[in-house]
Amino acid sequence: MRAIPLLLALHLGSAVAGGAAAPVASTGLRAAEHAVSAEDSRGGVVWTRAFPKALVADTGRVRQNVLVLTETGNPQFGTQQVVITLLSGATGQTLWERNIYGRLHAWGMADDALWVTRNDGGVNMSLDNFGFRLRDGRPLWETTSTSSPQATAKGSVLFRRPTKAGAPNDPVHLEFQVMNTSTGQSRLLKLKISERPQCRPLDDTLVMENFATKADERFYWAQRHDRCGYFVTRFDWHESERQRPVVRVGILP
Repeated sequence: MRAIPLLLALHLGSAVAGGAAAPVASTGLRAAEHAVSAEDSRGGVVWTRAFPKALVADTGRVRQNVLVLTETGNPQFGTQQVVITLLSGATGQTLWERNIYGRLHAWGMADDALWVTRNDGGVNMSLDNFGFRLRDGRPLWETTSTSSPQATAKGSVLFRRPTKAGAPNDPVHLEFQVMNTSTGQSRLLKLKISERPQCRPLDDTLVMENFATKADERFYWAQRHDRCGYFVTRFDWHESERQRPVVRVGILP
């Protein structure tokens, strides 16, 4: 997500707004290793925030405000920490700040929530995901999954949970956690891929094509392989575990 161009030189003072006049709307962002600046439409600096004790890992616009993710500590000794700071887009002042341990993996928005994925350096092939309410930084969820969110829609975020210790794939069982973006409440969704009667068993190998998946705002597709070839099972992740999945021959488009 690092789409912000780097600056070799920036003003490294704390948040600065010009004079006593009304704040000027900022339209662009620039980031250096230890500072973030907002610019107006003419390229002039509206404000600059310095982070002298941390490295700027990523920045981005969050509606009218600015999100800055910095990293501190030493990953060699397990002290790495991600600091999540939401700044006013007009003044650069801190609106809220939260800390999580680990290294930044990814972040994004889902409705009125901010999600952040960290990598704690473990060997279980899983990631930790955190959700925060945008307006005040209130923690909404903390969960372990195989990746960042699979999909977001209808006020929900879909996370795939690991079902085998130390392995990301399971030929039969799918397990998800669906988070509500407003309340942080979650529900567990366990789905099963059935074997085709004349084609069993499912291949349980390390071939990644046997475990291809895809998700969108409504459906989750899982590709599998058996003695008859490839087939795809489609689930509606907004429904219950008792749903009847749709199965078709072939591979994911």
